[in-house]
Amino acid sequence: MTIAEFRLAIGESLWLFNFCNFCATGDPTPEGFYVCCEGRRLSDCELGMYLGVSERTVRAWRRRLERVGLIKSGIAERRSRRIWVRSPWDLVNSARTAEPESKPEGTAAREESVAAKSWVQ
Repeated sequence: MTIAEFRLAIGESLWLFNFCNFCATGDPTPEGFYVCCEGRRLSDCELGMYLGVSERTVRAWRRRLERVGLIKSGIAERRSRRIWVRSPWDLVNSARTAEPESKPEGTAAREESVAAKSWVQ
């Protein structure tokens, strides 16, 4: 998946992904996930308070990130969960190997401009 495809797939749930990565600790699991907030139980409501959004929004963001494979969560107790997050570098490295299906409009002109200025380097 390219960066553009990830952007379209996760949209504003990027805020939850960033929060989880900021709080990620320890060594990765064999699947490459890091534990969020030292494994502390977090509810969607609590995450919503940190992020300034509703519990419903956090739930939608979490589900979207799980669907794309950037986080995983497990029920810890009643309405709380433990969250594991993938490193953003995994996203970047996987996107580097993916080729976009088509270039956005105006890309050719930018590439020519960059090529013309390459003598500066």
